[in-house]
Amino acid sequence: MDDEEPRRNLHERTGKHLCIQCMSEISAEEYFRNDFFCDACAAEDQIFPLESTPGDEG
Repeated sequence: MDDEEPRRNLHERTGKHLCIQCMSEISAEEYFRNDFFCDACAAEDQIFPLESTPGDEG
């Protein structure tokens, strides 16, 4: 477990949140729009199609 104390200045639906990849503070709108990532990290992870995604073969 981490011995580091969690930041107490983060709010559920208002204020700033942390990107789960780079840990930068971002707005709530950006946080929830990208499923907990900042715009920069979300753009890096947009490699499609995924191997598990069925394609239009035929």
